[in-house]
Amino acid sequence: MEIRARAAVPMLLGVPAMKYSQAMGTFHSFTNCFLAKWILTKIKLICGRDEGTLENLKSIGIEENVQLCADGAFTMADDARCNEMVDGVCRADEFYRACGSADSRLVGISISSVVEKKCGKINIDYKGIMVDFIDKLNRAGYKVLIIANGARINSQKPRNNDLMICDAVYEGVKDKRMVRWYHKEMEAEEIRAYLGKCRFLVASRFHAMIGALEQKVPVLRVGWSHKYQEVLDFFHLGQYAIDFSNLTAESLEQEFYKFAECEDEIRGKIEESYEAVMESSRKNIEYVGAIVDEIVAKSAKKKKILDYKNPDKYLGTHVACRKGYAQDEGIRENAASGGMVTALLCHLLKTGQIDGAWVTKTKVENGVLGYDTFIAVTEEEIRGASSSIYMNIPLLKHVDIVRNFDGKVAVVMTPCMLHGLEKLMEKDAGLREKIVLKLGLYCSGNHSDKATLLSLEQSKVSLDGAERLYYRRGHWRGCRLWFTRTEARKLFPIPRPSALTKTLTFLRKEAA
Repeated sequence: MEIRARAAVPMLLGVPAMKYSQAMGTFHSFTNCFLAKWILTKIKLICGRDEGTLENLKSIGIEENVQLCADGAFTMADDARCNEMVDGVCRADEFYRACGSADSRLVGISISSVVEKKCGKINIDYKGIMVDFIDKLNRAGYKVLIIANGARINSQKPRNNDLMICDAVYEGVKDKRMVRWYHKEMEAEEIRAYLGKCRFLVASRFHAMIGALEQKVPVLRVGWSHKYQEVLDFFHLGQYAIDFSNLTAESLEQEFYKFAECEDEIRGKIEESYEAVMESSRKNIEYVGAIVDEIVAKSAKKKKILDYKNPDKYLGTHVACRKGYAQDEGIRENAASGGMVTALLCHLLKTGQIDGAWVTKTKVENGVLGYDTFIAVTEEEIRGASSSIYMNIPLLKHVDIVRNFDGKVAVVMTPCMLHGLEKLMEKDAGLREKIVLKLGLYCSGNHSDKATLLSLEQSKVSLDGAERLYYRRGHWRGCRLWFTRTEARKLFPIPRPSALTKTLTFLRKEAA
């Protein structure tokens, strides 16, 4: 119901909607059938994940706009940085000896708060069963890697958050030397890199199963939805599954050893089906691309979309339009959207093309939110001013800091402020001589500081004892974190006044 409601909103606004591969159905109740037929028939494309979904859609008369595709996550690219990081962890930890090889005795276990909740409703002790299972694996000589595919480090709510149940299971196991558990949020690529080190995966999380199969790791499913079955059926492995409603310590152990005995057969089926599944997954992109091209072609005739052959019409005269990010990981971790501006300014300063950069950052004094704008003359100062600011700052009031600076300056502002600066430069030869580069930041609008303070108030976050506020920091889309002053110095080596005892980072948070 929720997914169909999400599709209805763009359609009501006249925006074409498409569905990437997913499980749908069954459709039983009158309300469910009515809404499904009303909304799904109006969607430009539905990618069903298996024949079962196609039959469910067919049962309510939806066939013409449907295609069969494997899950789109199969074609997510590996990340060299994550692979290198995980390889480094494994090299440094004797626990991982022989991992990723035919001699590996490492079993990954993806534990799920969703399955825990469903088990609890029918009086099945999911945590106890997982603890007992891990202990038995350890006694049999298997090492275990506990994986939280869904994690929200600063939340105590179980929705999309496996950290609490993973903590509980880890605390319950007897021989912790035989178990590894990392209480942290991981990028999907990092999780997949760890899964690739396992010989087997026992999966209660859907995308952990996807990641393991993409790495050609045999998977025993412990789940609750036909969507798991759909994916395994693509590899002709649907029999290697346990429904949560039938889960017991004995059934899990028995099914695992049956599963392990068939390892060669399972690996053979994964290998045989692998390329076909990857190609089916890529079909998602091809089908969506074809529809986008069709929409663009029709809209172009009506002159309702951008004229891609004439970008000057929208961008103005320009040399090129590119996208990218800073190669320096330290800059990216401390920036808001890839750190390109920070990296460019550091390079220009280092190579002597500028003597300073006019930058701005937030500051908090005596619990009051404000800003600091200045000419940064060291790379450390430039890095310290990275990250976006979402409140109105009258920078042109401070233009004298450039007039009084002895040297060449790069300027970082929003486009509207740069427009005003250029008007000043037309009349001021000194400014024209000093400002050698103007960098315009993408602007989402001009906001009063009350917008920020209201969100802090609603979140019951105080600025007392803080020195700075970050709206967003780290790899897109950022995270929300609190750091003590000591932790902040280790993570973000930027000079800070010794009198302050706490650093607050407050970043935009993706809705659960």
